[in-house]
Amino acid sequence: MEEGYSQNPLENFKLVAFCPLCNAQYHPHQASVLEQKEDAHLVYVKCEQCGSAIIALVVTGLMGISSVGLVTDLTEKDIRKFQNASAVTSDDILDFHHGLRREKTVKAFLDGE
Repeated sequence: MEEGYSQNPLENFKLVAFCPLCNAQYHPHQASVLEQKEDAHLVYVKCEQCGSAIIALVVTGLMGISSVGLVTDLTEKDIRKFQNASAVTSDDILDFHHGLRREKTVKAFLDGE
């Protein structure tokens, strides 16, 4: 690892230091590492000022540190809940669709029945 870079992604947090919605400055204590593999860290941060949240992938490589972030409405608890859940399959979608057609629950709800 190059000199001046820390193994701890929260110390290298300057890459995702500002909220993309309100520009408030994040502080490393606001971030939690959701997962890490080798030199990649998945980090969650919730803005104390506006309440928005981001998920950022922080990667340390030979050329330095880079990150990419995504604004989300998920909470950290939501992310951890779905992180290891099985993927939704096309069969799941078809079963759900057939169930809705049989029950007509959505139509009844929208019609106020």
